[in-house]
Order: sequence, then C-alpha cells, then structure tokens
Amino acid sequence: FLRGNPVKAMRLLVQYNFSGDEMTRVVATEQMGDAHSLLSSNELIEALGDPSFSVRQEAIHSIGRMPAENELVDALIEVLEDPESELNISAARALGRIGSPRAIPALRRTLHSGYPPLEANSARSLAFLSDEKSIPHFQDKLEQETNPRLRLAYVSALGKLRVKDSVEKLFDLLQQTDSEISRGEIGLAIARIVGDEKYYLQHWRSLHSDFNTSTAQALLSFQKPCERSGLLELAEMAEASANNFAAGDVDSGVLMLTTLLRWLPQRDLDKTTAEVVQRCIVGLQEHGDSRREYILLSLHTLNTAVDQLQPA
Repeated sequence: FLRGNPVKAMRLLVQYNFSGDEMTRVVATEQMGDAHSLLSSNELIEALGDPSFSVRQEAIHSIGRMPAENELVDALIEVLEDPESELNISAARALGRIGSPRAIPALRRTLHSGYPPLEANSARSLAFLSDEKSIPHFQDKLEQETNPRLRLAYVSALGKLRVKDSVEKLFDLLQQTDSEISRGEIGLAIARIVGDEKYYLQHWRSLHSDFNTSTAQALLSFQKPCERSGLLELAEMAEASANNFAAGDVDSGVLMLTTLLRWLPQRDLDKTTAEVVQRCIVGLQEHGDSRREYILLSLHTLNTAVDQLQPA
C-alpha cells in the first residue's frame, strides 16, 4: 500500500472507474503510471482490453513505469505475443523499461516473429535487460538487415551490451550513414563500448549549443591529467588544439586533434580504445568538422584514455 503514491492512485482509480468519456479514461490511465502504486494494477490490466485504442496504449506505457510485478509483466507479455495486436511493439518497449528478467524468453521469441519492427524493438528491450545470450543474433541481424532504421536498433543493442568486437562494424556504418540523428545514435553505441556514456551524452548537448567553446573546454580538461602524468607533449597538443577551437579556427583545431590522437602511446591503451582512436583519426581526416560525431568520439576516447595513461 505504501509503495509509490497511494493517495494519487486512489484518486485516479475513482476517476477511471467513474469516467464517462474516452479522454478522461486516457488521462487517468496515463497518470496511474506516474503514481507508481500497485493499487492500480488491476485497472491497468483491465485497461489493456479497453475498447479505446488510446486507453490501451496509455495502459501499456503506464505499466512500463510501474514496479515489475509478475502480474503486470505477464499482462504485457500477453499483448506482445498476440499476433493480432497492433500494440505489440509498444509492449516490447514497455517490457524493456519495466526491467523484469521474466520478459526475456518472450522477447527472444519475438526476435523471430517475421515482423521487423517488432524484432527491432524486442532487441532494444533485451539489451536493456542485459541479455548477453542474444548478442550473436544481434550481430547476425546487423549483417543481414538492409533497412537502415531497423539496423539502427541492432547497433543500439550491441552498444548497450558493450560488445567490443562490434566496433569495426559500427564505424563502418557510421561512415555510410547520412542522417545526423542516426550518426549520433551510432556514435553513442560506440561510446558505450569504449567508456562511460555520460561523457558522450553531456558533451553531445554542449557541443550542439556552443561547438567551439565546448570542444576547447573538453581539450583543456584532457590537458591537465596529461601534465600530471608527465605526458607534456600531449598536454601541449591539447592546449594548442583548444586554442584553435576557441579562436574559431576549426580546421587547425581538428588537425591538431588528429595529431594528438596519433601521438597517444597506444601500447598503454587497451585494444578497444586503440581501435577507436585509429578509426577516429581516419574519420577526422576524411570529414573534418562536417561530421562532428568523430570529434565527439575523439574527445570521449581521450577522456577514457586518461585513466589508462596514468603511471602505475
């Protein structure tokens, strides 16, 4: 009773049960998920069979925000495996969000449903549930899939699971992709494999708001630990590149950043980090600042390399 917000849940239960129009039920069903109270479990399960599509859809989204109780998970699995349901894709997403390992077998089965959008969303959810046994399937689908939107789902799954031997394939896709949004997601997948995704996401936002200043600040942040570790040449290159970006001379900044990556002592880096460094060098040489994912990945990898370059 005390889990979540029971007072809000009780109010919404009254609103839902006594509502006389569709929109009221939609709003009540949506807000049940925000209450995070199991008092509304029966109503949410009941709402999955509501005659209104919008109510059914909001019920799925709300269950995805609830505690992972078996009854709720089983109700979503039933929707997922219903071949006539138009909401099985939403159910696949919700099962990943609710976070219960109980959903893994059902999501694995839908990987072979023959319906590509459902397979792709099931792959994303299995990655959220850390299902490493599905990695070979994701790798096979990445090789076979020709639809770039669906292929992106397998890229995301492999990145979320930090599959190191997928780095080369992900960079190949990054090179082939024209969509800036898709390149950003591929870059995030690579960033997850090589280090902490928080750095990539934080700097993705800052680079989009003020590219030159944010890039310069990131390089100066790399300069300081290099000085502490006695890597003075790298510190000087980082400072020079930062000064170029700060002055608006992006071409010179990219050139110096490329030189900095080349000078990294790769013998002190792990295999994956060294591989990402090499691919970033190639990307910077070919695209400069026209594809800023390579610059962001370079900064992200430098941030990861700092710990590996620390003296023993």
